[in-house]
Amino acid sequence: MPAEWAAPFLAATWGTLLSRLAPQFPPDERADSSDEWFAFAGKCLIAPATTALIGICVATALFVRSCLRGGVDPRRPPSSKPVICTSVLGLLCTAAGVFAYVTVCRVDKNGIVPVVQEVHNIFKDASDAREQFANLTRTGTLLSEAFTEVKSTFPAEVPGEFGEFQSILDEVLEKARSAGSYMAALPKQVSDFAGSNKLAGVAKIVWLSLSVPLVLVMLCCIIIFVMVWATRSLAGRGRCSCRCIHVLGAAVFAPAVLLIAALAACELGGAMAMASFCVDPTENALSIIHKLGNQHSYGISRYYLRGDGNNPLIGVVESIEACEADLKNGRGVSRFLPEGDWSQLTPLVADLRAPLDQLQRLLDPVHVYKRYEDVHKIACPTMVNGLGWLIVSQLAVGLLCLPVLGCMADTFFDRRVAWQSKLQMQMPREYGTMT
Repeated sequence: MPAEWAAPFLAATWGTLLSRLAPQFPPDERADSSDEWFAFAGKCLIAPATTALIGICVATALFVRSCLRGGVDPRRPPSSKPVICTSVLGLLCTAAGVFAYVTVCRVDKNGIVPVVQEVHNIFKDASDAREQFANLTRTGTLLSEAFTEVKSTFPAEVPGEFGEFQSILDEVLEKARSAGSYMAALPKQVSDFAGSNKLAGVAKIVWLSLSVPLVLVMLCCIIIFVMVWATRSLAGRGRCSCRCIHVLGAAVFAPAVLLIAALAACELGGAMAMASFCVDPTENALSIIHKLGNQHSYGISRYYLRGDGNNPLIGVVESIEACEADLKNGRGVSRFLPEGDWSQLTPLVADLRAPLDQLQRLLDPVHVYKRYEDVHKIACPTMVNGLGWLIVSQLAVGLLCLPVLGCMADTFFDRRVAWQSKLQMQMPREYGTMT
């Protein structure tokens, strides 16, 4: 990445600062209480609400000042240099915030994009595991039906090995169906999220938060540059005294200040919640799962994240593998069956192997924890630090640079129009004196 050199300097402790401002994340033992989550959300909204209120006050003050201005002293020609310098400063502040966010968070193929993809892969692995257990159930059902058909060709009294073989088949079906009930315990919100395009919208939200302030500041600066050029054109005789100039702050700058402040407030709320989560991501992730899921999904998640407890899914796979080995050996049944009948069962027994291999890979603790670690290693604390820089730059631009620029632009244009009017009033006197 071109800005790799700047990352160490920009890796400020915004996560620590924001986590101190943010309330404590709801603990695991009280995660099932909705009151805890409402209280947490309410406390996280205090700072964003204050920021939005300040933005409303600043935008209102700028609007009132633009609409109700006093007289202007036309005794000296106004200079456009302060306006131009302030415009450039606003652009630099916004660009600096975007640069810091992109550098710290690595908004590219090595940063946020793979994180979003990794979250999608976690949901996809859960869906694939559920599908593999369903495949085991279907294969076991077909195998049981085929074996029942084979038994029907025998006399009423069948060898005892047939009963043992049937018991193994019944155990495979029971284990596969029980695992299906465990997988069905996944929160519906997770299934809906995985099956939708919400993850693709995360990247759009990120780019929107980066581009909107920059576009607004650029728009304001372009308007200023055009109007300054118009007032200074024609060798100093140009005038741009239409009504749009007299309400420039009210029509352009006040809405821009309001929108940037609202965007910064939303980002601040998200950053505080994320910083609170990142104090202890493992325990806080379990709190979220405890709230959204049930004891089955919570127990499985605790096994993978904490490494304690039992994983019933792995136990099911191990039991089915033992049954699959017994079925493959025939359990003494093959010697009672004609070769043609046993050859009908052999492919179905072999079909149990592929889902078991896939489940071993999907349920491997190393595989699951690696995906979780890849996600929170980027999100905590790099995204919080990047959001910190972005919020600071947006507040500096929205609550300082743009209001100052709006006031300076209004003053400059008023003085310029007054100065042009004064010059035009003096011109007839000069011509009259010469004659």
